Amino acid sequence: MQANKTIVVIIMILIISTAFSTNRQSRYLEITELHLAPNPFTPYSIHNVDAQEAGEGLRISFKVDTQARFVWVTVRIFNMRGNLVKTITELEPVYSSRGPEDTGEPFELIYWWNGMTDFNRLAQNGRYILHLRVSDSEAENFYKEKLATVVLVK
Repeated sequence: MQANKTIVVIIMILIISTAFSTNRQSRYLEITELHLAPNPFTPYSIHNVDAQEAGEGLRISFKVDTQARFVWVTVRIFNMRGNLVKTITELEPVYSSRGPEDTGEPFELIYWWNGMTDFNRLAQNGRYILHLRVSDSEAENFYKEKLATVVLVK
């Protein structure tokens, strides 16, 4: 009788662990349709200092496809030497209104860069690297990254 209970417990543990591992492997996170516009861009065309409200400057748009309810978004601008110039957003939580079984359409996110550095100075002419990182809320090390270049001309 005791052996039968042990076998039942082992079978239940195997079923649960198999279901959990299968579900974890089927989850996905994708970044698609990354667009930087206009490219090249000039910060002198910006009429309002707050580029996000004015909708002016470099428009950074992309779509995120995930099954997680939350993702964390980081958008940074680096110069060609690899120095951080501007942090647009860091680990910003974004509610995706999704669930583990949801396979709906990807949702779009939009950010703006007005050409200013983290030290509130106008960035120099040149090529910059945009680093985009989206982290999944369901797994600690599950993330996707994209790189793109943009040219700033004063």
